[in-house]
Formats: sequence, C-alpha cells, structure tokens
Amino acid sequence: MAKLDLPAVVYNRLAAVFTGHAHRTVYNKEVSSKRSITASIIQGSSLGPAYYTVTAADIQSLYASNRFFKFVDDTYLVVPAERVDTRVAELSNIITWAATNILKLNKLKKSSSTIAASVENSRHRHCCQTSTATLR
Repeated sequence: MAKLDLPAVVYNRLAAVFTGHAHRTVYNKEVSSKRSITASIIQGSSLGPAYYTVTAADIQSLYASNRFFKFVDDTYLVVPAERVDTRVAELSNIITWAATNILKLNKLKKSSSTIAASVENSRHRHCCQTSTATLR
C-alpha cells in the first residue's frame, strides 16, 4: 500500500482499518483468549479482496512462458509442460514474495494438475502448478 501514490489522508485511513485487530475462537461454548492479527490481509474482511489485489499486483513470474492468475485472495501459477523445469524456481519466487508481503503460502492448498487438449493429441499437454498465498 505504501507503494501507491495515495493522498496522506487516504493512506492513513486505510492503515487504521488494517491495524489493531484481534481474533478469538468460540468452540463448544469455550472461548479462547484474544490474539492479535498481524497478517497484512485480514481473511473475511470486506476490504480484504481489494487489498489483496493491490498487494498481489507486483508478483511476476520469473519466466515469460509462465502466467499468474489472481482471484480474490487466491493466486494461481500456470506452467506449460515444456517449462515444467521452472516450477521449483517459480515456487521459491512465490514464497519470497509472500514473506515480503507478510503473507504465508498455504501449502495445504498447493496442487499440480495435468490438462490435455484431447486424449488423442497428448503432445498438447500442459502442466499447471497452482498455489495460493493465504494468511496465517
């Protein structure tokens, strides 16, 4: 958000919206103690998706053949089969980017899929690496 050219009054108001939050859990009529939320994007916040869009605007793939798709608070990286060797470098790039933006990669939502244009024409296969930068 600091990289945006916002008037000071707008920046300060948005900064105030995203600071000073706490969370507690209620389960079986038991209530946990409050814990501060230190993530840069608050899950479930009405401003969260827009803030994630701004935050995720600067993530770029390392290779021109690979593409990011972003929706609400999910980020998908699509890697063509002929560049499958770039997956590890791209994932490292995502992890570094997420840490810089005070996000943590949700490794439980990470998956890999192979998509074929048709069964008969298997040389058009594309391998998709999907990952989601989600808060902790």
